[in-house]
Amino acid sequence: MLKNQLLTMISAWKANPYTRWQAADQRNGYDRIARQIGEAAKHTVLSGPYQGMKYFGPEGVPAVDRHATTKFLGSFEAELHPWIETLIKESFGQIVHIGSADGYHPVGMAMRCRESSTIVFDTLIAARKACKTLAKQNGVHDRIQLRGFCGTEGLLDVDLEGSLVFSDCGGAEFTILDKMLYPGFRLATILVELHDAFDARVTPRLMSRFSGTHSIEFVSAKERIPADYPLLDGFPIATAKLALDENRSVASDGKPQAWALLRPYSS
Repeated sequence: MLKNQLLTMISAWKANPYTRWQAADQRNGYDRIARQIGEAAKHTVLSGPYQGMKYFGPEGVPAVDRHATTKFLGSFEAELHPWIETLIKESFGQIVHIGSADGYHPVGMAMRCRESSTIVFDTLIAARKACKTLAKQNGVHDRIQLRGFCGTEGLLDVDLEGSLVFSDCGGAEFTILDKMLYPGFRLATILVELHDAFDARVTPRLMSRFSGTHSIEFVSAKERIPADYPLLDGFPIATAKLALDENRSVASDGKPQAWALLRPYSS
């Protein structure tokens, strides 16, 4: 995870000055749109599995969230919504998040799964602070345990058997999601964002590791349709599309961002 973050920073510094200025100008434009949509949504998630969740407020969304508009609209990772609704009904006693970002999924799942305890790992202090703030805002902070870097030892004291694991750790799934390292994964349900754009070995390696113990489903990123989100009515089409754009990475072979749901054959 740290390696991927460093590579991203290095790439940004290698960009020429014009590109950096252009990116900053685009970001400022996006931030203005985010404020408009946040105000229109009353800083609440409007649709999706976490509909009704309070999402920060007029003081602004933390910098760790680069796609605030999609959270307000409820379009963020819409590909996962059917899986999430199904998983919620399964009443897991424990949910483990490897990577939290702003806390959208950890807090949203804690709100929907009132009987579940939650453990959240994230390397970035800013991400953990954002998650804590969002959890307090939505009254679930007492059921969320925040931890730092996960790596090859972070889960040693966590009972993974029968747990639901959300993994979005910037390519570190290649190292962390390993049954030899953590045998409890054999009986865990895992929803993982696949970062093949960072390392083309991720998906083949995970399939090799888990195909004997888990059924595996895949879903790929799809383009959003502005007409599906009423709040965007009246916005210029270019603005609406920008508000829905999650800027997903594309693998070296041209395949879009994908996620996998791994369900254990035995429980």
